[in-house]
Amino acid sequence: GDVSVSLSPVERFEEFLQSRGMRITQPRRAIVDEVFSRHEHFDAEELLVRLQQQGGEKRRVSRATVYRT
Repeated sequence: GDVSVSLSPVERFEEFLQSRGMRITQPRRAIVDEVFSRHEHFDAEELLVRLQQQGGEKRRVSRATVYRT
């Protein structure tokens, strides 16, 4: 059956950032969205390439942001 959860992965991540005093930025949201849309293993470089390929203002993410996030 289905299991209900109180927070989505994105909401949990936002809560984590807030608990550390970190801002919730568009690049961080883009990273989280991409991470939770994938169901296979990948590394940070692959994530960066995928985000850059998708382009767009919301998906502009630096290598440093990927690694820090």
